[in-house]
Amino acid sequence: MKKTMKKVFASVLALALAVSTFSLMKLNASAEGETVAYLSFADNAWAVQYWNDGNDYSPVVATTAEVTGNGTYTVGLDFTEAGGAPDIAFFDVEISNGEAAFPNSYMTIDSVKINGEEVALTGTPYTSSDDGVATRTNLYNAWVSDATTVESARTADGSTDGITPTPVDGSITDINTIEVTFTLGDGVLCNAAGGEVTTTLSEESYPAFIAFGGDLAEENDWGLQYYGDGAGSNAGDIVATNGEIKSGETTTLTLEFPSEVYYTWFTAPCFVVDDAAAVSPDSTFEVKVFLDGEEVATDLSAGKSCWAEGTGDYAEAQCVRIGGGYNEWGDKYLAESPKGFTTLTFEITPTIYLISGAAGEEAPQNAFDPNGTYHAYIGIQTPTWIFRNSFDDATYGKDSGCFDQLGFVDGEWIAQGGSFTDVEITGNGTYTVSVTGFDFSGQFQDQPILGTEGLFNLLFVSTDLPVNDEVVISNVVLKMDGKTITEQESAFLDPDSKEVQKVLLANIWNNAISELPYYAAPTQSIEISFDVSGFANDAAPAETPDNTSSESAPAPTDESTPAPVESESSNNTVMIVVIVVVVVVVIAVVAGVVVSKKKKGNK
Repeated sequence: MKKTMKKVFASVLALALAVSTFSLMKLNASAEGETVAYLSFADNAWAVQYWNDGNDYSPVVATTAEVTGNGTYTVGLDFTEAGGAPDIAFFDVEISNGEAAFPNSYMTIDSVKINGEEVALTGTPYTSSDDGVATRTNLYNAWVSDATTVESARTADGSTDGITPTPVDGSITDINTIEVTFTLGDGVLCNAAGGEVTTTLSEESYPAFIAFGGDLAEENDWGLQYYGDGAGSNAGDIVATNGEIKSGETTTLTLEFPSEVYYTWFTAPCFVVDDAAAVSPDSTFEVKVFLDGEEVATDLSAGKSCWAEGTGDYAEAQCVRIGGGYNEWGDKYLAESPKGFTTLTFEITPTIYLISGAAGEEAPQNAFDPNGTYHAYIGIQTPTWIFRNSFDDATYGKDSGCFDQLGFVDGEWIAQGGSFTDVEITGNGTYTVSVTGFDFSGQFQDQPILGTEGLFNLLFVSTDLPVNDEVVISNVVLKMDGKTITEQESAFLDPDSKEVQKVLLANIWNNAISELPYYAAPTQSIEISFDVSGFANDAAPAETPDNTSSESAPAPTDESTPAPVESESSNNTVMIVVIVVVVVVVIAVVAGVVVSKKKKGNK
């Protein structure tokens, strides 16, 4: 392919900030020569593609637009000659020929038509850049959970196979044409509800450091890596001088290496925030770069001024990278890869603006009964597509007959076993959901159940607790085979679940959630416990779990714990206990005789 899978994945995972149908990204278009807007496309089979670069993998007819300034434009693709394009994996609007011709313009998606019929738009357009030569607003991206804006383009459990955007009347089964109309304008930034959003100058200080990846002694050895304190494979060999950045002040950050750097793959100064989505792309940064004390030329127009990107211990929602460094696969603010130095220094003078108002869609306040009864269920998906979906999934949820065991789909749902413990939530308290009786370390169809990387695709708790600020899930603890893997003080709620609270522990399609620490594939159990608050009362001391299981597991016994004795009819109770003990002893003696006979017979 002219665009390799690596390049596509690298492009679509470079997150910029977005709010509602505004991309909040300044256009990166050239003032010299023609600036072209076009629609990019790929289907799940990579059989039908269009990238505005002389693509000859399929006969696609494109409608492009010459961008001359602010205004409304239409772009489209016709797949009729290609035999249609089912199962979209990725499509977006791109504007080629980078360099800042329209520095104050923002892109608004006005409408999307499939086969001539307008489709509903939901969610937030996802914005990324492609090696500094194009700006992009994704309308749908099967690999990025935040990218879906076409209604019904994703399934409730986050799977991405066989998905086709559905128009308003739900009649389209194949795609022949796509048409997108968008507007460039000076654009007042707006939140999802249409309210005006303003930007304010930040007066805060933010922790800052230099992220770095490079070679120590030979090409591709990646012997030098630093991603902030506590992260990086060999951070102990690098002396880092970190600091804090603040608007209007100059901060110096340095990395001192144990020997001369053989090659630099990437370097970028970073700062850490509570919410990267609150940092406005209007922020500016004066950046100077020094190698062994000598300043080197930096072209700050070669890419974005700042962008959110997961770095080391910091999730994408926490870390902001500042332009001015070098990326072998992306923005090259320096003329060439830095090498042959032992000290790298960045001097940064920032002007940081924060988006005021609702920087994103406000969480809906669904009705909550503080005296009501609710439920929670464990959910799972492996790379080999063994799963238990959310309780409210229309196809494989609680009412589907496919909910009492783990299973997979091969034309039809095929049960694979496992026992679930689900819970009733009746008040404030701590609850635990779990799956037992399934060995995730085994093989499935000649493949490791958890794939070659040993990771779950999805691990979550689905509840029917409404999305409402009154009821709060917190102190989430994940255990595998009895060992604590991770804890969330504040529950990470699935942003795609708008009505009920769904706690995510793992989701490979959501970059905002941190990857779980290392864990061995569980062979016996997965338990997720969590606290619930906001009810009018505390839960009863003895919780009675709602067990959904493929087999009824026997109640555990503990010889050290005496049977409870009621205050009333205590004599009868004691008599019953004595009789039971006698019976158990007799059975044990008989069993011992049988075993003894079997042993003798085997000699």
